[in-house]
Amino acid sequence: MEKVAYRQPNSNRCFVCGIKNSSGLQSTFYDNGIDEVWTEYTIPEYFQGYPGVAHGGVVAAMLDDRKA
Repeated sequence: MEKVAYRQPNSNRCFVCGIKNSSGLQSTFYDNGIDEVWTEYTIPEYFQGYPGVAHGGVVAAMLDDRKA
C-alpha cells in the first residue's frame, strides 16, 4: 500500500521549518491526513551535543514543531 503524503506549510522565520531562517533547520514536514507527521532530515554536525550525537534540544524542537 502506497503511503499518502501531504506537504505541510513552512513559515519564514521558524527555527525548525523557516525557509528564510539561515540559522535554522529549514526542514519540511509531511502528513498522511490522519495520524502521522514526518520529515526526512539529517541534522547538521554543528547541531551536535556529544560528537556524533544530535543535540537533544534540536530533536525536541523538531518533535514540538508539528502535529497531525
